[in-house]
Amino acid sequence: MKRKKLNLYMIISWISNGINFFKFVKSEFEVYSEDDMNELYWVKVKFFSNSIRKNPPCFNAEMGIRYSPHLVVKGDEEYLGVTFADGDACVYDKEIDAIVVSLYEGVGYHKLVKGAEFLIMEGPHIVGEGIVKDVENDDDVALYARNRWKPPMSN
Repeated sequence: MKRKKLNLYMIISWISNGINFFKFVKSEFEVYSEDDMNELYWVKVKFFSNSIRKNPPCFNAEMGIRYSPHLVVKGDEEYLGVTFADGDACVYDKEIDAIVVSLYEGVGYHKLVKGAEFLIMEGPHIVGEGIVKDVENDDDVALYARNRWKPPMSN
């Protein structure tokens, strides 16, 4: 009988701790705008030759080739999942221009403002760095870059 009371006490304690933890997380969680999902980031990036990669990443919109690492704004720890949708040909240790699109809702893409410096991450490995040159909010282009559907025809 004593063992059952101990188990019931432990369960009530776990539930209580879980509720308190949920309240803490809810109060600390920042709510991000869904508009962040439609942002295009014009960036200048450089991939490091001494990284874990044997070859620089390749991304080309016309060929449907995308590259999806994470970006981490310098001075922050949050990984931001992105897709490099298009850009110049990649070579190591040379700055190139690229277009980056956000991937997920509820992520702090608002940190990627014009002038923000970031690291390009593959898991725990830093494979490059860059800077945001411009930010544009365009639903159609962002959706096209993310899903590769044909954009509406302009008249």
